[in-house]
Amino acid sequence: MKRIIKLGLLLFISTFYGYSQLSTHSPYTRYGIGEQTTTANGIKKALGGISNGYRLRNYIDSDQPASYTSQDTMSFILDLGIDGRYINYQTQDFYQERLNFYFKHISIGFPLSRWMKSSIGLKPYSYVGYNLLETLTDEANNVEIDYMYTGEGGINQFYIGNAIELNKKISIGVNLKYLFGSINHQNQIYTRISESFLTNIETKYTINNVIFDYGIQFYNNFGEKIKYTVGLTHNPSFNIKYKYDSLIYNRNSNLIDTLLYNNDNENKFKLPQKIGGGFAIEYNEKITFGFDFNLQNWTEFNFRNPNNVLTKSNEFKIGLAYIPNKYSLKRYSDHIQYRIGAHYSNMNQSINNNHLTDKGISFGVGLPFKNSRDIFNLAFEYGIRGTTSDNLIQENYFITTFNIILYDIWFFKRKID
Repeated sequence: MKRIIKLGLLLFISTFYGYSQLSTHSPYTRYGIGEQTTTANGIKKALGGISNGYRLRNYIDSDQPASYTSQDTMSFILDLGIDGRYINYQTQDFYQERLNFYFKHISIGFPLSRWMKSSIGLKPYSYVGYNLLETLTDEANNVEIDYMYTGEGGINQFYIGNAIELNKKISIGVNLKYLFGSINHQNQIYTRISESFLTNIETKYTINNVIFDYGIQFYNNFGEKIKYTVGLTHNPSFNIKYKYDSLIYNRNSNLIDTLLYNNDNENKFKLPQKIGGGFAIEYNEKITFGFDFNLQNWTEFNFRNPNNVLTKSNEFKIGLAYIPNKYSLKRYSDHIQYRIGAHYSNMNQSINNNHLTDKGISFGVGLPFKNSRDIFNLAFEYGIRGTTSDNLIQENYFITTFNIILYDIWFFKRKID
């Protein structure tokens, strides 16, 4: 138990510091609050991202807080995830590659009683990272003007979750989340006549807010060999307060002329609600199949939504898991968990009358440690986001997820007869 607590504190500190170093690179993070994220442990990634109706012993998924009650009564779990992303960007006449590695999440799960389980963790809520160049021609003056758009940052979330089990068939869970972080956007405008002369427009948004979400799962058996779970999740709509600083200046050689500076401005935007549902069916404790869907409407979102780019989004996920014989005492291979999945989503952006999509396939394995309930999960995902039509950018990405789950016994008092 002590080893996990010490390791957890060390990883928590290193992960918290690592979040300040996080970066992502996608032109589609320019709008709204950027690319929203979900729990990305190796189990979930390999299964296409299913969550709403999925329950697994000794598994933490803060995207479905009702699943916390699946944890063993006497167990203490530490879950740490790391992502590696290779992305190539394509247009009709452009190609570029990027590679990133970073901490993804850290979570712990522990019981409060036989019917109440809790979780605490830190993970990203959204990412922003892009670098775009657009060249336009001023025909009246026969001058080319370059517009450079850059952005970085994101929002993190620290959550505390709790779930209770009713009648051993229904679980209800809720997460209280503290959102914090900053997003920086910069626009540079300069002409080809004199590249030393440019106009800079810089805006920094700082967000600190508390929100919550909740979920419910119903689970039962069909006969002796079939178990099923049906789950729902709901992220309510919230008014998110933020502060922003704005700076506009011209620069020519070593001279800087400040045109506008505003700081400590306050405003708010309305984060739209998200509704999700799904189910999972397990046969003979060997095969599990799951399906998920999520819906969210961004059409009335008023934060960095130029020309009503943001729209309705939906996503669909499926996953299949197989374990040969988890009760085997002979062969290690009988305990390896094999997983495969897929996802398809209509993103929350419509640009040039193109409603962008994100689709991908994934697979992975769970490798248990010998003589232990610790497990190492490895997942690979290949996907395509966006399109090359109408001068847009297509992202072909390959994500490798490493995730380790450490298991120990929660505090208990021994009795001596």
